[in-house]
Amino acid sequence: SKTRKVVRITLVKGYNLEVPELFSKLIEKAEPDFIEAKGYVHVGYSRKRLERSHMPSYEEVNSFSDRLSRVTDYTIKDSSKDSKVFLLSKG
Repeated sequence: SKTRKVVRITLVKGYNLEVPELFSKLIEKAEPDFIEAKGYVHVGYSRKRLERSHMPSYEEVNSFSDRLSRVTDYTIKDSSKDSKVFLLSKG
């Protein structure tokens, strides 16, 4: 059976949330079957270097995912509001 690939993008407000277009070349090179765009959550060791304000809202992750779908061959297939995650697949 074919192994399927996923690229996960953890979105951090003020770092990588604003320009989804910059990920298109990386995604093109990796050729994943799926892309998972997930909002950063202020837990664990990351609390030592990031603030709660770096957590994007569901709407911001949605906007990022929508813009990413427009510059790639991927479409939004599913999302979870509680987890602030969007699943995109090819085609």
